[in-house]
Amino acid sequence: MQRFRSLRHALSRSAIELSRVRAAVALGGAVRRPPGGGAHDGPDGSGDMALGIDVGGTKVLGVVLDRWGRVLAEKKLELALSWKGSATTASSNDIGGPVGESRATGSAGGREVIGDSREGSGADAVLHLIRILSLELSTEVAGDPGAAVIPRIGLGIPGAMDEAGIPQFSANLRALQGIDASQRLMEQLGEESGMHDAGDCLRVVVENDANCALVGEAVLGAAKGFDDVLLVTLGTGIGGALVVGGRLVHGAHGYAGEVGHVPVEPGGIQCPCGRRGCFERYVSGTASVYISVDEMPGYLARALAAVILVVDPAVVVVGGGFGAAMGERLLSPSRRLLPGLLPEYGGGQVPELVPAELGERAGAIGAALLALALEPAAG
Repeated sequence: MQRFRSLRHALSRSAIELSRVRAAVALGGAVRRPPGGGAHDGPDGSGDMALGIDVGGTKVLGVVLDRWGRVLAEKKLELALSWKGSATTASSNDIGGPVGESRATGSAGGREVIGDSREGSGADAVLHLIRILSLELSTEVAGDPGAAVIPRIGLGIPGAMDEAGIPQFSANLRALQGIDASQRLMEQLGEESGMHDAGDCLRVVVENDANCALVGEAVLGAAKGFDDVLLVTLGTGIGGALVVGGRLVHGAHGYAGEVGHVPVEPGGIQCPCGRRGCFERYVSGTASVYISVDEMPGYLARALAAVILVVDPAVVVVGGGFGAAMGERLLSPSRRLLPGLLPEYGGGQVPELVPAELGERAGAIGAALLALALEPAAG
């Protein structure tokens, strides 16, 4: 088991270079397929595939991606997280509770799983859905109910992570805080698949969900070919990720790219993180309860300008479910406002502001791409 832990540590939190991930996809395109063969042909039928799973506040979405960048299968299961009031929960006039009691409700296989994260079962509910997705997608692609799980798995989880890939803080998915999801998933899938030593058969890479979405967009989507990219995902909350010089940036404490908590309104609306006035309380699905959509472009431009001045990206990609729903109603006014918030450095160049192309699949596709870049498992 220790062998697996060391391998995961070396692969999942090391500096991730886009060139390596892009090469993993290009490799598939360069491989000559056997006559009549499919995109995932290999010694065990899975050598050219990876599972990517994106865990969000309302869903768990999985895809099977091949080395030619094609989605072979896709499945989504609903995930409902609720906050029960407590002495430390924000008032009813605020959005979300900074502490509170997190409950995860999952619907899988016709069954409902409910848990309280304070007792660990909230994490069990989320991990149950991940396991179900992994097995069902593997079965769907193989066309065999007894097929083993695809041995490369990428897992995108919201929140800041430590060097071992364990979430240390997640304002919108507290059930997995402090949980070694890759280790738990490996053990559970090993049991389901009858593997005697899952550490010798599986490769699991765990990454922040926004980082996964950025990898997806930078390799196969709106930022394809760019090596300096800022991604902002507007959904229930806001995620963010950075690529600088072709390398995914984690930062010293795993918070790099967390633009959702850039302050845009001092003393403003309560945020689940415990502070007030965070960006995600002003431009997101939940923010629309309090903020007019006509005000949102101003807050978006203000937050983006603050980050652009520090990292100087070539392109800013805006994604997420809420971002897709708003589209140009949000982006067009923001493009007009940005130049006035930035100094005329670099000849007055303003980063291109573009919509994401991969939709809600972005995080799962990026997670699968990271898994494809792993070395094949032994055994």
